[in-house]
Amino acid sequence: MHKIDGAGNVAGAFTEGDPMIPQEATVVTADWLNAVQTEIVNVVESNAVLVKADNTQLLTALNAKYGRLATAGTWSAKQTFGEIEVTGVTTLKGDTTIGDTAGDSHTVNGPMAFNHGASATGTGSGHGVTATGGAPGSGDGGNGVSATGGLPTAGNGAGGAGVMGTGGAPYASGTGAGGVGGSFVGGTGASGNHNGGNGINATGGAGIGTGLPGNGAVLAAGASATATTPQYALWCTNGYATFSGAANPNSDVTFTNTVTPKNVAKAWATFTTDGVGAVTLNDGFNITSVAISGIYVLVTFASAFANANYAISISHTAAVTEFYYASAPSTADVKIGAIDMVADVDLAAKSRKIMVVFYGAQ
Repeated sequence: MHKIDGAGNVAGAFTEGDPMIPQEATVVTADWLNAVQTEIVNVVESNAVLVKADNTQLLTALNAKYGRLATAGTWSAKQTFGEIEVTGVTTLKGDTTIGDTAGDSHTVNGPMAFNHGASATGTGSGHGVTATGGAPGSGDGGNGVSATGGLPTAGNGAGGAGVMGTGGAPYASGTGAGGVGGSFVGGTGASGNHNGGNGINATGGAGIGTGLPGNGAVLAAGASATATTPQYALWCTNGYATFSGAANPNSDVTFTNTVTPKNVAKAWATFTTDGVGAVTLNDGFNITSVAISGIYVLVTFASAFANANYAISISHTAAVTEFYYASAPSTADVKIGAIDMVADVDLAAKSRKIMVVFYGAQ
């Protein structure tokens, strides 16, 4: 393509001429007309065969290639871009694919809004989503991903999931594992005593009407566990699972295969009395100490119970007929006693190995 270069052009622009100057009128050359025609034909033929009677082929070809709508910055068809730089808030609607090669890297420095919380599918063994929280100048590190499930507009629909990620399948004939649905690393505090950011903050959307609220996270193993083959929907590495903000359910609430703050063991201990007034804590969880207290063993909790209505399971290894019980339970401690067929047993004077497990609200 080139600008008009026929006689009478002014810096590559057309002029009608002016005899008063004088300025010659621009000569339209066949060379320039053919160049313009070829440029237009190339666009049309990229989409369809030329049709003499159809004067909409250029517009149709442009819409097919770019699909841009009347609203600025919106397209109706799939677009492929080598590189995009976006300033300000970006909203993506419908199916949007960013990158088509395993290992592609995409950086978003500003806010990015998705009408679907986030749906990411890994390519090959690549991750569906890899997100690293930003390190602050001062203060806590940023979250890798903070996702809130969508709120339905009306009716009885359930809230949307905060994040939905599907890991990519490995090469068909290979032996490698599938890609991770989402891999999230919280940001590191820049200096001082600042906390690192959370890898994931996920909050399910609230339901409307009789709809149930969405789950913060739904985890599923790659295959269903069987009676002989375990599968893991949740795998914790370098840390523990904890409950925060979840109320202890009432005793008459129906549950099936559900873990709650109330039905996990809150403390346990194994301890041994030596028969001469001493007791040793062999191992345990959430236990500060064990000590002889009269004829009893006093067990003190590291973290107190919410009330004294907790359950205790007690067993021992002695080959004798003794019945063990809890005496004077409080939120902070409890005494473990024993009775034989006749009277209380003085545990300070007996050599016993005793195991206790505690369930209740904290």
